[in-house]
Amino acid sequence: MKIRTSCLLALAVLLAGCWQKSVHPFYTEKDVVFDQQLAGKWTEGTEPEEHPTTWTFTNIGGRRFDAVMQNKDTKYEFRATMFKLGEEQFLDFEGKSRDVGIIPSHHLLRIQLGAEIKLAMLNPDWTQKWLRANPGTLEHYTLEDPEHPHDREKDQLVLSADTKALQKFVLAHKDDKEFFVEPVTLRK
Repeated sequence: MKIRTSCLLALAVLLAGCWQKSVHPFYTEKDVVFDQQLAGKWTEGTEPEEHPTTWTFTNIGGRRFDAVMQNKDTKYEFRATMFKLGEEQFLDFEGKSRDVGIIPSHHLLRIQLGAEIKLAMLNPDWTQKWLRANPGTLEHYTLEDPEHPHDREKDQLVLSADTKALQKFVLAHKDDKEFFVEPVTLRK
């Protein structure tokens, strides 16, 4: 039951759009790795559900994937790039939507790939708290929450640091408790 609850909480965060956004990618071309094992349709969770969330990764040539995360009510499309920092693998998800008012952003997920996939996204709550406590250490923009224009705690902080600074930040904090949310498990 604990695993199912963790998956549902992570899914709620993902589907609610509460991703930590970055203007710049978390990788450079020299960091990119490719693993064809990622390709295919993966289902989230450990118990059968009537309308499960699926993650579909399609190789688009080269070392990139189109990624579609979908459940009964919602569908999100990304360009996914797998890369390595140190000994760990990550995914950079770049939003594909170019709708009015949408600025495509990059999102970081740690990936463990094998017979199943474990994905853990960068914890937006941890990052937002860290940036508020350490505002001058990593470049970011502050976007006012239009529903709460006078509450600075509701503002969204978007990372604007360059890739080199982002990688330094990730390497410095990747082992900090709660830097990543609990992983979601996907199975083919």
